[in-house]
Amino acid sequence: MNDSKLIGVFNTGEAARAAMLRLSGADCEIFSSEPLHSPAVKNHLLKAAIWGGLIGGASGGALTVFVFTTMGLKTGHMAMITLSPAGIIVFGLAALASIAGVLFELLREAGLFGGTLDLPHSVRKEVTHGAVVVLVRSATAETRQILESQGARFVL
Repeated sequence: MNDSKLIGVFNTGEAARAAMLRLSGADCEIFSSEPLHSPAVKNHLLKAAIWGGLIGGASGGALTVFVFTTMGLKTGHMAMITLSPAGIIVFGLAALASIAGVLFELLREAGLFGGTLDLPHSVRKEVTHGAVVVLVRSATAETRQILESQGARFVL
């Protein structure tokens, strides 16, 4: 058995999906320039959105209180914090933190914080022109046969 990285390039997404179904259990990844509707994957994006919103809302409330108390802003000659500007600040920071939390989690789960790509430049160029690539990290002879039977051509 030869354990090595194998890159199979397909002309259509259907052939790549068929190969992926037959490779169940293999450490593989699929690259495409268009969305391939694969089965749902568990993620933590909702939790990140909720926590980001809660943290942002609390930060917005703290910022509002801090600004109104330290700056001595006059609010219609009343010694109180009006609801309109406070609500705008809290809502804005809650929304911003929620979006930032989801973006951070999405990038983390997609593995995009690492600066390296597994695909050579020539293969990435093919992906931008419609090819679909299946990358198998621990390929065996059986894996190669499965990809070949689905119409893959290989890049070294």
